[in-house]
Amino acid sequence: MPNIDLMNEFWKQIDGKLSRGLLTKTLDELRNQYYKYCIKKSGEEIADQIAQVDFTTFREKVGLALKRIIEKELPKSQKENEPVKACLFEYDPCNKWYTGFYLCLEYAKAKNKDDDWAGEWKKDVKGPRVPSFAKMKIDENFGVKENSLGAYVYAHARVVIEFTQACREFTSPVPICIGYHDQSGVSRVFPDSYFNLDS
Repeated sequence: MPNIDLMNEFWKQIDGKLSRGLLTKTLDELRNQYYKYCIKKSGEEIADQIAQVDFTTFREKVGLALKRIIEKELPKSQKENEPVKACLFEYDPCNKWYTGFYLCLEYAKAKNKDDDWAGEWKKDVKGPRVPSFAKMKIDENFGVKENSLGAYVYAHARVVIEFTQACREFTSPVPICIGYHDQSGVSRVFPDSYFNLDS
């Protein structure tokens, strides 16, 4: 089990710096930032292994799922008088990096600093599995092997960044977010100002 200092640093990077960076930096800047972070904390060898993981198929499958959600699921929710307010994508490194989309009935702006809305969802849509990371045992090694922090943070950052790249190929009528499993560490793919939000 990782110690409290490791977990605090992990959340500082993912829920803090990366979430803000998605809205203030280019994705290539973020890729470079977390690659360098991994080298510093875990070494160049594992940083290169993570950097070389091919996310092409992952992004394509995210795109197909989003297309279905935007074109079918959102209009359907309007007809059923249960309009979806946001779409949350979750990934679970503790479960072989499986993923899923959750269509949420509530949403609150980032400035409210309250993401309890993420637990109020009406339907889930299966997402693509993250490539390679399960075989690399990045989650299993976190807090067990020396210098594992950088690899763990970088792997999470790559998932968030590659998901965001796929999402930005679409125009969504509702906010799209990504979070660690159990609705933790929710990051916005687009600024709230992109949407006509009441609160």
